[in-house]
Amino acid sequence: MTSDRRGGVGSRKNLRVLFTTRNVGWVGGVQLFIRDLARGLMARGHEPMVYCASYGRELEHVRAWAVPVIDDLSQLSVTPDLIHGNDSFGLVTAMMHFSETPAIFFSHAWDIKSAVPPKLSRILRYVGVDETCYDRLVKENGIPLDKASIILNSVDTSRFRPRGPLPEKPRRALLFGNVVRFNEYEKRIREVCEKRGIELDAVGAGFGKTIEHPEQILGDYDVVFAKGRCALEAMAVGCAVVIQEDARIGGMITPAMFDKYRLWNFGWRALESELTTDLVESNLDLYDSANAADVSNRIRSEASLDGAVDQIEELYGEVIREYGEYPRDPRADLREFAAHFQLIDSRARSKVEPPGWIEKWPRLRNAVRRFRQTFGLYR
Repeated sequence: MTSDRRGGVGSRKNLRVLFTTRNVGWVGGVQLFIRDLARGLMARGHEPMVYCASYGRELEHVRAWAVPVIDDLSQLSVTPDLIHGNDSFGLVTAMMHFSETPAIFFSHAWDIKSAVPPKLSRILRYVGVDETCYDRLVKENGIPLDKASIILNSVDTSRFRPRGPLPEKPRRALLFGNVVRFNEYEKRIREVCEKRGIELDAVGAGFGKTIEHPEQILGDYDVVFAKGRCALEAMAVGCAVVIQEDARIGGMITPAMFDKYRLWNFGWRALESELTTDLVESNLDLYDSANAADVSNRIRSEASLDGAVDQIEELYGEVIREYGEYPRDPRADLREFAAHFQLIDSRARSKVEPPGWIEKWPRLRNAVRRFRQTFGLYR
C-alpha cells in the first residue's frame, strides 16, 4: 500500500513527514510554524502528521485543518519518510520508535531547553529559523557547518491580507504576544499612547486573551508592539511595527533596518534595550505610513509561506536522498541514544543544587534537600 501511494524515496510527491513538538500551554510560534508548514505541504500532495507527548488545546487548531495529531506513536500504522523535529525530546522519542527513518532538527529559540539540538547521526540537517538560532547550533552546540543552515520564518500571505493605507498619525495600537503581560513595562507603553491620544489594546496568553485568528483583527490597528512571528504577521497586514516583548524593546521596523531585523527574525537579538518611556516615544516618532507600506511589501514578497515551503521541501528531498547512502548500524544508533540520555541526566543533576543564598537559612536548605532527595532530584 505504501509503495502504491508514493512516487518513490526522494520524490517530491506524497512524502510522509512526522513533526514533533512540545506542549507549551498556549498556541505559540512553533505550533503556528507546524500548522502553516503542514498546510503548505498538504497542498502539494504530501502527508504531514504531528506528534506531541502531551497533546492539548494548543494543537487543536492544527487538527482543525485535517492534519493528524497524536500523543502516542503506536497510533501511527504508517512509517514516516522523514521526522521533522521542532523539540529535542519529541524528536529523539520518534527516532527511537522509527529506527530506520532519517531526521532533521529545527531550532526555534535561543533560550529554551528543548531547543538544544540532539547530536545523533540520523539527524542529517540542523536548521535555525534565524541567525540567532543558527549561532546556537554551530557556536554553542558544535553542529558541523556542512549540516547547519538558516531557513527564515515566513507568514501565510493568503491569510494575512493587506489592510488599507495607514492614517497620517496613529490612532490605535496593539500589544501582541504571549509573553507580554500587565506590568510596569505595559504601563509605560500605555502612558505614552494615552499622552499621544492613541488607543492601546493587548492580546496574548499573558493578558488572558489568546486569539486564534489574528488576521481578523490586525488590520484594525496602526501600530503593533510585537516580536518574531507576531511582528511578521502585523507587517504582512501593513501595520507599523515596533519590536518589543515585556521588558525589552528594539526599534520601529523601517526599510533601512529591515535586512538587519529580518535576519534576526525580528526577535530576541533585536530586543536591544530595556523598555523606557523615552524609547517608546522615540520609536513612535518614527511612525510613517509610507515606510510601513514599503516594509509590508517586502515581507509579502520575501517572507511568504510558499517560498519557505519551497526551501523546506527541497531540504526534505536532499535528506532522503542522502539517507539512501547512509551506513546503517542499529548498535551504533543505540549507543548514541544512550550517550544522549546520559548527557541529559548529567545536565539535569548539575542544575539542581540549591541557590547560594539558601545557605543563610539552614532549616529551609535542609528541607529543600530532603524534598529533592525524596523525588530523585538531588544527590
